[in-house]
Amino acid sequence: MNLYREALEKRRTLLKQRATLEDELDRSLAIQDLWPAAFDHGSASSRMSGSIHSSAEFLFIIKNGLGEERSFPFWTIPLSLIDYHLSRLLQTIDPRRHGEDTADRIRRMRRELDSAGRV
Repeated sequence: MNLYREALEKRRTLLKQRATLEDELDRSLAIQDLWPAAFDHGSASSRMSGSIHSSAEFLFIIKNGLGEERSFPFWTIPLSLIDYHLSRLLQTIDPRRHGEDTADRIRRMRRELDSAGRV
């Protein structure tokens, strides 16, 4: 491979890493907006909990470095966090175990958020 191609490939790799880091920072800032002290004692994690049948039943849960948790209603969550968790859920769902209809419901929720301008 010539030097020019190597430089282009390195640039592409660095741009992907940059995008990943920017997404992580966006999620961290969104968590901090919800719970300003979330990172006071180290890292924080987040998850969604609830029924896929109704977004009204979803809760967004943040755990801080001490293991303390706070829950937030779905409609108060920044869109970047909702989309991130729905995307991860789609990647991990096994249609043989959960049925293809579950994946379809998640896709439908993402489309509804998108059409409402929420994503």
